[in-house]
Amino acid sequence: MAHSYVLIHLRDEDDSDELGALTAELDGSPYLVAFTGQSSAAEFVELRADLFGDDEVGGFIVDGETLLDYIAEGYGLLLNADLKSMCRVDSELVSDVLDELNLD
Repeated sequence: MAHSYVLIHLRDEDDSDELGALTAELDGSPYLVAFTGQSSAAEFVELRADLFGDDEVGGFIVDGETLLDYIAEGYGLLLNADLKSMCRVDSELVSDVLDELNLD
């Protein structure tokens, strides 16, 4: 939980100040996309330039507990998406962790 993570910033279309984070669907299941460092996030943005077009891509750093706050119910966690170090945490395990930490 002490580790920090990078989330790719997505601005809401209603121009609110709320920060949204990149999500993805993999094998029919939704995931929050997070990175274990800024260099990993930058590498992903370069690899997936097709997703972002000419838009400026921003990110923000969160601690482990805050990361869990961003994972919506029924979502898993996809760390370092599309990179060699990619790790998928299914929604069931995320739910178990939230239950164990009493963070649900």
